[in-house]
Amino acid sequence: MVNPSLVLGMTVLNLSFAACGFLQIYHLGAVEDILSHGNKLLASLRACAGASAGALVAAVMITAPDKLEHCKDFTYRFADSVGHFGALTPGHNVLLELR
Repeated sequence: MVNPSLVLGMTVLNLSFAACGFLQIYHLGAVEDILSHGNKLLASLRACAGASAGALVAAVMITAPDKLEHCKDFTYRFADSVGHFGALTPGHNVLLELR
């Protein structure tokens, strides 16, 4: 069967962001570049998905790209607040930060 998108001379792309919480800031940077310089890629984008933190980044890219800078700032602040041992830092409450 012939792919209809190839007949029309257009490649259809799907984009997926992997699950990996500590890569979220990397994903946000990639989305920033895609939104700034990827008009051709965005024009052929059919679906965008992800898992875990990747799903959050995909949702921001599709539904609220104007909030990208806010998401990056929050991610940096959240990482700074966690401490040396991350979520295992004594007395650290991850849910308190997220609320």
